[in-house]
Amino acid sequence: MLQAVYSQTVKNFDGVVHFVERQAINEKNWLYYIPVAENFQEKLKKFVDEGLDSNGPSSKPYREISNSTRELRLEQDATGNVIVRVVIQPPKPRAGQKSAVQLPRDRLLLNRHQTIHLIIKKAIQYRIDHNGSSVSINQMQKELKRTYFISTETIAYVLSQINSPEQDLFTIEANPPLLSTQQQQTDINKKNNKNDDSGDKNGVDRLIKYTGYGNAAGWLYDFG
Repeated sequence: MLQAVYSQTVKNFDGVVHFVERQAINEKNWLYYIPVAENFQEKLKKFVDEGLDSNGPSSKPYREISNSTRELRLEQDATGNVIVRVVIQPPKPRAGQKSAVQLPRDRLLLNRHQTIHLIIKKAIQYRIDHNGSSVSINQMQKELKRTYFISTETIAYVLSQINSPEQDLFTIEANPPLLSTQQQQTDINKKNNKNDDSGDKNGVDRLIKYTGYGNAAGWLYDFG
């Protein structure tokens, strides 16, 4: 059984996510919603913060960002969480050109932190499941594209950060073998006996030092 062992720089999984997010902000100027234009960021965040009306419908379109190919909407999922979805319309066929009927694609839009968290979580799990091998950009993109609105460039950057030997964020290592209950108790008893012997010896040494008789004084300490 393999597990992720995190470096002292990040300490745990959340530390890896925060590290990569800081890097993305500083190096790539990633916005709160990575695929959304900068001039719509605050409007979209306000729309999401307002949420859905408690007595209203379970879905609400966002009309500030709407064109012929993409639409945004706020909706409530099966667990009650409010999420943002992107509906991507198929391209219109050119004049005189026949094409197969394509349905709109409905994808989940995550914010920056959620996006990085998702990619890293899946990348680590892949390495655990595949004996330490790293997932490729194409493999990750293929898995995520059916559900999420995340670009290949976004995936590539996150994977480059966690796979870089210069960053040294975590390693995938084998779990230490689990001891049986009997072995655990045996180890505890050994440790306790060692502590008791150490305490007894320290007491005798103090008494010998106090009396000044050294070894000739014998066992003068009363353990009763």
